[in-house]
Amino acid sequence: SFRIDLPSHFIQQGVHPVFHASLLQIHVPNDDCQFPGRLDNQLQESPVAQPQWQIDKMISHSGSKRHAIGQVRWSTGD
Repeated sequence: SFRIDLPSHFIQQGVHPVFHASLLQIHVPNDDCQFPGRLDNQLQESPVAQPQWQIDKMISHSGSKRHAIGQVRWSTGD
């Protein structure tokens, strides 16, 4: 495994900085002849944040640990 020095905005969004070696590839610089004007900073920095929901009340539950399941009432935010 390798620890990657990621920009802080990736860390804040929960991207874990440790990757298995099989997921990494050697960086190949842009070929300006094939793709003129393409810059590294044109890449999208992060996906659109998903909305977060808050649980208002736990109604029921069963199981435990990895096999736990529950029924909840979601807060509407009002």
